[in-house]
Amino acid sequence: MSIIHNENRIVIPVLGVIFIISVFIAAIQHFLKLDFGILGIIAWIIVILGAIYFVLWILAQLFG
Repeated sequence: MSIIHNENRIVIPVLGVIFIISVFIAAIQHFLKLDFGILGIIAWIIVILGAIYFVLWILAQLFG
């Protein structure tokens, strides 16, 4: 006899965690005028690309 163990979990995808951390880094850089060097540049690129992706996703939902 087998026991089935079923858990319901809400999990944030890895890319979501990376995006949230990048937004956090970019916000710190912008509002506190700090410089994180190459890490900051990468964070800004991720934030900008994430925003573009979000807009395109919304447009695809509306017109697709």
